[in-house]
Order: sequence, then structure tokens, then C-alpha cells
Amino acid sequence: MLIQEPDELGRKGGDTATKAPALVTSPERVAHAPKERIYVGLDIGYREHVAAASPLSVFNVGRSPDGWKRVKPIHFASDAAGFGRFQRYLDRHSPDPRDFLIHLEPTGSYGLTVLLYLLGKGYRVLQVENRAVKDYRGRRSSAARRRLTTPMRD
Repeated sequence: MLIQEPDELGRKGGDTATKAPALVTSPERVAHAPKERIYVGLDIGYREHVAAASPLSVFNVGRSPDGWKRVKPIHFASDAAGFGRFQRYLDRHSPDPRDFLIHLEPTGSYGLTVLLYLLGKGYRVLQVENRAVKDYRGRRSSAARRRLTTPMRD
């Protein structure tokens, strides 16, 4: 982000131009651009959660049509030791929480501890209704079946 520092003067135009305040960048305020967004799906359970983290490139059908199937999930307990294990899993992908977009189901009290943990660490978290995922998967499957069963025209 560009910020204007009032004490620094810059030049605007040629040698005869008047002086104007300079625009400088501040590393603390520069917007973070992740190398590659990492998506995390988190299935909330009563005592145990399951997560799978994947960069977008894994879903590139041209390069690897089944790449998403090779993503290794992690099972972790809903306690301090489990959250530590989950954090190490995330850190293997990137140590910066801003690189992640985490999706989890809104399960009320079961997922509250993990939700508060992630938000406290600075992760972006979206809650996705199970019904929305099921409906989307159903629409995608129906469209794929129609493409496969529609006769080709000459």
C-alpha cells in the first residue's frame, strides 16, 4: 500500500517543478499477496476433526485430473495436543495464516473451539452449510451425467 509521508519531499516533474510530498511504501502496511492460496476443508467431529489442505494448483484438471485425490488428510483431537498437531500440518504448507482459506461446517458447540483457535491465530475461516455442499455436488453430478448421456449431433 502506498502511504504519504509528510516529512519526505519528492520531486514532481522536471528540474523546475515544485516539490511535493513523496509516496513511499511501508512494509508493515503492504498488502500480503500469497504465493498460492491454500484451501483447507475441515470436517468437525465431537472428539476428532479431519482436515485436508491443498493449494489451488492441485485442482488443475489439465495438469493432474485426479490430483485432489492424493491430498493427505489429518485427523486431530479437539484438545491442545490435537490443535498443535493441526498447526504443524498447516505450517508445512505455509507459516503465514494469510495464505489460507479454511472452510468448515457450522456445527455449533463441537466446532467452536477449533473456530476460535483458527480466528485467534489470524486464519480466514468460512462456515459452509453441509446442504450447500451437497446441493452443489448434486448439480455438478447432474450436469456431468447430462453431458455423458446427451447424444452428439452431426
